[in-house]
Amino acid sequence: VYILDGLQRTHIMKELAEEGVSFRKGQKLLLEFWFERDMGNLIYRLIVLNSGQKPMSMRHQVELLFMTMQDKLENDIPGLEMCNERDLKIRDKAKKFPFDRIVTGYHSFLNESPEISKIKIISDKLDTGRIITDQELVILERYKEYTKYLTQYLHLDAEAYRVYSKFKGFPSAKNWLADENVVNSFFAALGLLCSVPEFKKRIPKSFAKLYQLIKKTKVGGDPLALEEFDDIRQTLFDPKKYNVGYITRKTIMSCFYEYFKNEGHLTFKKCWELSKPIS
Repeated sequence: VYILDGLQRTHIMKELAEEGVSFRKGQKLLLEFWFERDMGNLIYRLIVLNSGQKPMSMRHQVELLFMTMQDKLENDIPGLEMCNERDLKIRDKAKKFPFDRIVTGYHSFLNESPEISKIKIISDKLDTGRIITDQELVILERYKEYTKYLTQYLHLDAEAYRVYSKFKGFPSAKNWLADENVVNSFFAALGLLCSVPEFKKRIPKSFAKLYQLIKKTKVGGDPLALEEFDDIRQTLFDPKKYNVGYITRKTIMSCFYEYFKNEGHLTFKKCWELSKPIS
């Protein structure tokens, strides 16, 4: 059960009652129950309901969408387990992600950028007061596209967790695909590729090649060339020259962009080489 509207008025009435205000006997209140099998329909109805009062920003739409769809995500995506940020420090299996990381991944996908502000969570490019209308269910359409890619991403994570479980390059390798910078950068790259029809066509084949690449790798191998990435990080991410978080995300996004754009024909070592900052 989701309370979609009326909380503000309910709290005002409660405060008035506590102040001793008497309410008229026989006062009637309107209470509506909406029954929907598809949560997406409820979200749509709520957005339309609010649109008559004031514009609902894209940021608000996205937050609302995920707040009410947390259970649906786990039902729609086999194996997905969402937790809080603290739990990820002891991540004990693949396909386990903090809930907010799933949300920021979607923001990155929409924005075509991994730069997510914790205060203003979606950029001015989208947060312009634009609302969903009968003709343009943008958020719901992109949500379905994102969850399709997220499902495939979880398959990659499961194989990478296996392959990197005994990797000696750096200890966090098996959880690399669950790292916030990696999640946001990966989906930002996909969002950018989706904006070009020719590149968007290459995404399914690239996913398939990437999955097979990791799946065929024996435990202890390095299909994503993370040693190359770690070397770039250690030698070129100079905090005197760059914001380290920013240059990390930019490099990771560029690497995945190169791989998917070239339909998996380039090795990850080559993609890292193309993506590294100029020293």
